[in-house]
Amino acid sequence: MILQELNDASPKPDQKKWDKIWSEEDEAPYFREYVRIDDSFYHLKGYERQIKEELIWDAIKSLITSDGEDLEIHEYGCGLGENLVFLKEFGINRLKGFDFSQMAAMKVRAKGIDAHVFDMEGAAFQPERNYNADQKIALTVHSLEQLKNPRPFLEFLKRHYDKCVHIEPVYEFYDPLNIYDYLAMQWHKKKGYVEGLLESIPGKIIYKGRSQICGLMHNAYSTIIWEC
Repeated sequence: MILQELNDASPKPDQKKWDKIWSEEDEAPYFREYVRIDDSFYHLKGYERQIKEELIWDAIKSLITSDGEDLEIHEYGCGLGENLVFLKEFGINRLKGFDFSQMAAMKVRAKGIDAHVFDMEGAAFQPERNYNADQKIALTVHSLEQLKNPRPFLEFLKRHYDKCVHIEPVYEFYDPLNIYDYLAMQWHKKKGYVEGLLESIPGKIIYKGRSQICGLMHNAYSTIIWEC
């Protein structure tokens, strides 16, 4: 199954394709029913999404320094806003989504969450107004992977946020001597996902690590948290 999918893999979607995907889908279409835990595979429908949510909340929770702390969280590459809806369930109300798809932003606003069109690879990034929150956090989940060069966008985050959380595939975390990691590296390259992400972080890294639970084709659940 893995070898066949690797053979058939096409490069990641461009903006036009994402607009089409988000116009047709009501939830993210890339979760699979099989997961890899260490070096074994299991058929666990819905588990990959659950792991993603647990990683997001663990990362955000680790940044809360006191009860009642006021957080402002902006997700870039928010898609249909499922991560923002998830965070809202924990009582975080200062939320905003950004995506380069107009259709995605419209669907997020329909869920009652502020959302705007934003090109993470644009030549100029507009500063966000200050909400005077105790902590202003930027979040990306499977969106930095789409960038050719993440450094300009990361520098933008450094100027406007306190801390950043990234749940992304990190090429540098793979072990090429492990057969499943090696195949994941080939998938990563064939899809055209970003490399050199870790060395592009322009601030102090608070935490970095990979989850032992992966998707079928690669590990999209490494976590990087850094101070701006």
